[in-house]
Amino acid sequence: MAFLWIFAPAIVAVATANKENINAVPGCGENPEPPKTEDRQYGRITNVGGCEERVLQTSRLLLPASCTLYCPRKNRTYTRGTRCLKFVNKKFLLERKDDDEKNVNTCHLGHCAGHVCRTGRRPQAVKCTVPEDIHRGE
Repeated sequence: MAFLWIFAPAIVAVATANKENINAVPGCGENPEPPKTEDRQYGRITNVGGCEERVLQTSRLLLPASCTLYCPRKNRTYTRGTRCLKFVNKKFLLERKDDDEKNVNTCHLGHCAGHVCRTGRRPQAVKCTVPEDIHRGE
């Protein structure tokens, strides 16, 4: 009988160490939140030479979102005055909720001045979308 009393605390310790809910079926607990998709502010076009152009789309035009062409060896700047789009916010009209236009953002139309897309004092707001990444060549 003394032998049982010596091992009783060890048995209780092992039994209470398992904190899982015995009544719960494995895999039926609360699901973790799905990973958030990253909100992108521009699409990428990669050409044969490995240069990356960052673009936004308005109606049917792809315009630069950055006035720099990112290349592996040396970055290049677009010529002064090249039209560009500057990303402003996620939704074009926040008070309007159209399911058709859920991916439409607001951009300001501008022009390249050095490495920066400059807008005027009263920037022209246009609807824009972030296009899918494109890899040309390969």
